[in-house]
Amino acid sequence: MAIEPAIEIFRKYVKKTGQRYTPEKESIISEIFSNHNHFDVESLFLQMHNKGYNISKASIYRIIPHLISTKLIREVAFDSGHMKYEHILGHDQHGHIICKNCKNILEFTNDKIQEIAHSVENNENFHIEEINIKITGLCANCNNKKM
Repeated sequence: MAIEPAIEIFRKYVKKTGQRYTPEKESIISEIFSNHNHFDVESLFLQMHNKGYNISKASIYRIIPHLISTKLIREVAFDSGHMKYEHILGHDQHGHIICKNCKNILEFTNDKIQEIAHSVENNENFHIEEINIKITGLCANCNNKKM
């Protein structure tokens, strides 16, 4: 996903809500959209700090709710309530497979997800805003070590 559409969506949001658009906000958005990894505030802060950005954790915490409001990112709770985020702009609906042992997270897509969503919307007259599918178990490596 190109970074520019995300920045443009956020610029419009900031203007509409009367906030200031700053280079700091843009650098946070750029960093989030520069890779496809799930992230938490700490990992994003360290990633940006290691690249030489002078960003505070507080700045990241302040922008997160606005990025969620604009549907650029979403919260994804994986383990013991530890909140992570992923960018969703331009991404197909997907689920997560999480290894309970090594905590590795894989994404998967399946056409059935969309088929089920369309069926629910049509049959139940329900507007779906978000689908969360989380499958936990043991990955191949951890399962082989168990045996």
